[in-house]
Amino acid sequence: MMVNEFSVDIVERGSNGEERQVPLYHIYNHHYILYMGSNESMYMLYAEMKGKDPIGFNVPCWHDNPNTTSSSAASLKSCLGNMGTASSCLRRLQATHPATYAVFGGASGGEYRNNPHVYPAPYGLAVPQPEAVVVVVHAINTVNSTIHDSAEQPKPNYSPLLQCPCTAARRIDLKNGTIDGCKPSIPFVCNDWFNSSGNTACSLSTYTGGYRCCENGVFLEGSGQATPASTSMTVYAKLTFRHAPPRSPMKPLVGLTIDVTADVNGQGNIEYTIDRCPAGTPAADCVHTATNVQNYGYLPPSMNASEYAIDLVYAVGHVHTGAISLELVDGVTGQQLCNAKLRYGTSEQPGDEAGYLVGIEPCVWSPPLRLKVGHPLRTVARYNNSEPHTGVMSLWLTSGNLVHL
Repeated sequence: MMVNEFSVDIVERGSNGEERQVPLYHIYNHHYILYMGSNESMYMLYAEMKGKDPIGFNVPCWHDNPNTTSSSAASLKSCLGNMGTASSCLRRLQATHPATYAVFGGASGGEYRNNPHVYPAPYGLAVPQPEAVVVVVHAINTVNSTIHDSAEQPKPNYSPLLQCPCTAARRIDLKNGTIDGCKPSIPFVCNDWFNSSGNTACSLSTYTGGYRCCENGVFLEGSGQATPASTSMTVYAKLTFRHAPPRSPMKPLVGLTIDVTADVNGQGNIEYTIDRCPAGTPAADCVHTATNVQNYGYLPPSMNASEYAIDLVYAVGHVHTGAISLELVDGVTGQQLCNAKLRYGTSEQPGDEAGYLVGIEPCVWSPPLRLKVGHPLRTVARYNNSEPHTGVMSLWLTSGNLVHL
C-alpha cells in the first residue's frame, strides 16, 4: 500500500459518544511515531515494546540507551523510537531482519494537527504488508499549567511544561552519566558551533531541561507526587491514513531528517537550549539565531553516492512554541528553498490555542527538486528569547525519492 496522506490528533469522546479535539493546554502531543506492517512484524515489535520504553527496550531503566551502532536486529530495534534516527534504523533493520513495516512521524507533534502530511502524486510511503499498526505517543499533561503574561495583560501563554524542565525531582548522576538511574535515551552529540558556544543542552553536566527529562511517568513540576485525580482524563490518538488507488503508478519516498544541532553527516543532539536575551534589550530585538550545514542524504559505503540523487518532494519544519522562523537554504547557491509558515493560536478553541504553535505548513515540490546525495543544505532557525527556552528543536522532516542516475 502506498500511503500519500496521514495525520494524528488527540481527541476525547463526550457522554453521547461525540468526538472533539483535546486542547493543547490539556494534553500536548510532543511527538508521535507510527509503525505499520504485517501482523507478524507488528506483534514482534509490540512484544519488544510492551511494558518498556520504546526507545530503550530495557527494564528497569525506562530510557536506557543501548549501543545502536551494532548491526544486530536487537540493537537496531532499540533506536527505532528515537526521533532523529528512526528512518535510518528502520532501513538497517529491514536489511538484516525479516520484519516488514514502515514508519510514520518521528518528530511530528501537536503543531501538525491542522497540517496533515500530504504527498503529491505519484509519490507516497510504501507499506509492504499493511495489516496492523503500533503507535507511540509522547504526551504531556498540561492541565492547569498554562501561564499568563501578567495581571494587567492576562493573555494566555503556553504551558512551561512543554519545555520539559529538569526539576529537583530528577536525579542526575554525572559519575555514572544517568538521569534517574538510567542513561539518557538520546546521547549528547552536538556540532562544533553548539559545543563551542557552550550550549547547556550538549552535556549532562549542564543540562537543565528537554526530552531527556521528559520520559514516561516523569512529573514535570512539584516533587514528583501524583497529580490530583481531578486532572486525570481519557484521550485517544486518532490516526488517519489515505492511500493511492490499488495498482496505480507510485514512487516510494524515504524520510530524511535535517537537524540544526547536527554535524555535516547528520549526527546531532535533536534539541538545544536558548538563554534569555541581555537585560534591557527591546523585545523585538530578542532573537536567537542558530544555523548549520548538513550533507543531504546517506548511502551505505557499498553504494557509490556520486551515482545517486534524491528527488526532494516534501519538507516540513519541526520547531517549538517560541519559534519565529525556520529556513531551508541551498548550501551552495544560497537560494532559499523553503520558509516554514508558522501559525500561532489566538483563542481558547482547540486547534487555535492562544500562545501555542498550532500550524506549520510544508513545502511541496512538483516536479521534485533534484539534489545529488551529499548536497549541502543549510538550516536557519530563529526563536524569540525574551524568555529562556529548554528542549528547543529545529528540524526539517523531508521526504524524497532515491534516483539512480
